[in-house]
Amino acid sequence: MTTTSAITFTKAAKERTLSNTLKEQGINCSRNDSLRIPFSSLYVKEGWNIRSKLDMAHVAKLVKAFSNGTKPSDFVVQPCEINGQTRFLVIGGHHTHKAVEILINDPKNIKFTNETLFDVELFHGEERNRLVKAYNANQGLQTSLLDKARTFQRMRLEGMTNKEISDETGERPSVISNALFILSGDAKLIELIEEDKISGTRAMQLLREHGAEKATAFAMLELKMYDQSQTQTQNEEAQQHAHNSTQTKQQSVIENSVSGEATAITNSTNEDLGTTAVAAKKTTKNALKTKKLTEKQIDELLSVVAFLSERVTETEDGVNINDIPKAIAEKMTKPSELSASIKTHNANITKLTESI
Repeated sequence: MTTTSAITFTKAAKERTLSNTLKEQGINCSRNDSLRIPFSSLYVKEGWNIRSKLDMAHVAKLVKAFSNGTKPSDFVVQPCEINGQTRFLVIGGHHTHKAVEILINDPKNIKFTNETLFDVELFHGEERNRLVKAYNANQGLQTSLLDKARTFQRMRLEGMTNKEISDETGERPSVISNALFILSGDAKLIELIEEDKISGTRAMQLLREHGAEKATAFAMLELKMYDQSQTQTQNEEAQQHAHNSTQTKQQSVIENSVSGEATAITNSTNEDLGTTAVAAKKTTKNALKTKKLTEKQIDELLSVVAFLSERVTETEDGVNINDIPKAIAEKMTKPSELSASIKTHNANITKLTESI
């Protein structure tokens, strides 16, 4: 049950009377740190969960499991007061809460009601402690890089240092600093990550390569070029598929005698589609990378300069370079041609990003 009512966490002095309050509401207190409470007493605060969105595939698995008799895991909760009523903020167990909620709203469900009692682990602490508890409770499911970054940022705002976050979550300091770095991107880049148009890892790479001011432009251009590449590839594949279909029909009498051949063709086509998509992404990324001379090219250029320096003779009018082999002369032209090519390539990328 989700609500946006004002929330006040029960202070230590009030917790002495908590047991009586719970008994009045029919809540079973088995131990000080363990309770069984009705589902209606659980409170999910909108926007508090460290995940920006639930994994609905995981929720569906829980719904099926609970329907088949699997006992839900204990909720991790903290007592709080909402408009004078004692409730329990869900700190750990948001996917379980959603699964139970779905079953309660299912007319065919006979398993749960709003008054069904659930085991909970009672938690006490400040916001920083709640965030750490929630983060550690989520380790069973992969947390996105952006969700990690936002959680670490919330911990920082609660006064925690990167070292303290590392000590209490078990994450390496580099993981924490790298995750926080992604928040240096602008709102549009964050939006692209949220919409799964670009991965958090790729966004981080663009931020490091081009800086916060240009990263979004490169991301947008990359998506545009990839979409164009995919459209072209799909058209070519459609034409090839039509051609293959025609050939298959013409040879159907022969091919029908070969067991499983149609399946093999279909599987091969699907593999090609996946390979093509990966190749298209790689090509798009490479096309947008700014270029510079490699170490090998620089070494080669220096070797040419060293060779020429040994053949320099001074004259009254200047210097002469004597006896230049043809192979060296050819090497002399390559650096200038390569440099011009690199400048043109980088200038084109700059022009494209500025047009976004």
